[in-house]
Amino acid sequence: MTLSLPDRLTRRGPYSADVPYMAGSIIGYREWRSKDLWLSRIGPFSVGPEWNSDGTPTRASCRSDWSHHAPDPECECGLYAYHPWISSTDADLRWFHARAVYGFIEAWGRIEVHAQGFRAEYARPVAFIQPSPDGLGGDQKQIELYRPRLARLARECGAELIGPGEETSVEDWLEENPRQLTQDAVIRLVPRVRKHLPPSPARQAARRALEATGEVFMVIRELLLAVYAIALMLFIFWPIIMIVLYLLFGLDPLNRHDGKPDPR
Repeated sequence: MTLSLPDRLTRRGPYSADVPYMAGSIIGYREWRSKDLWLSRIGPFSVGPEWNSDGTPTRASCRSDWSHHAPDPECECGLYAYHPWISSTDADLRWFHARAVYGFIEAWGRIEVHAQGFRAEYARPVAFIQPSPDGLGGDQKQIELYRPRLARLARECGAELIGPGEETSVEDWLEENPRQLTQDAVIRLVPRVRKHLPPSPARQAARRALEATGEVFMVIRELLLAVYAIALMLFIFWPIIMIVLYLLFGLDPLNRHDGKPDPR
């Protein structure tokens, strides 16, 4: 589904147009690979042009077909990013390596929306994420070298530094910059992707609560079964227990003689 992000809106609703439109820009999450260890130039992990690292936006172009503008719905061209709510940044940060850069972009212009993310016409980095303490294989020396290089790249791009060791966490930054396509918006734009989307945060919370409740009931069930098993064993072996007590200690659990001496 093509989404347009022009500077101005018309009076119609954004979903009523042949090409839906929205005002402003949207936020996406992505990763880059630097051409060197100094993080002086960043580009996609696979093939594709380098991204501008001087604060100016990068414009997408198609290398396979110059007859159309990127991104094109019938092509794979464009500047890629994940929807922030669909990507696990924690997993990425644990596997940080020396030439990887993770962060958020703002995108505008023509946008091709997909279930996992989108392809944009224009984009620029707006926030880079510092590695976690166990990133880069837990090599603290490599982390100490990486952090100032990423800080320099952020200054050149006019982007923020967020995440471990910074004043702003990834979660706080996303709350302060809520310009992402929600799941509901993605479903309205591309209805067929509903089955490919993960559950919404509210549904995930409800599922976790249900799972926790189920675990509590399982514990209660196990306790009741244990009590039942103990009661059943006592019922079955009670005569044997009485005989053993009587023979070994002379005890009379049933008090058969009512305090009278044993006639024996």
